[in-house]
Amino acid sequence: MSVVKHQQIFEIINTLPDDLVVELTKFIDYLQYKLVNEGREGKKQSLEEFNQLADRLAAEYEELAGNRVPQLSDYAISRDGIYEDHP
Repeated sequence: MSVVKHQQIFEIINTLPDDLVVELTKFIDYLQYKLVNEGREGKKQSLEEFNQLADRLAAEYEELAGNRVPQLSDYAISRDGIYEDHP
């Protein structure tokens, strides 16, 4: 998965209300549990498999949320933007 796709996922998640972040976290936990317990017990998930799962999750979320999720600017997600109010 490209860095751009990772960044898009983070941007989308950062715009979610807290209650949806909780739901997303529960869903990710469920997917991890499912991967481990459905014929994969004892096998570690590779980075590639995790990235494929993350891509699929992001695509499904994008289908559900559509254009309702505003995009953050580069500044908003930069270190300066995040910590601008802190000395």
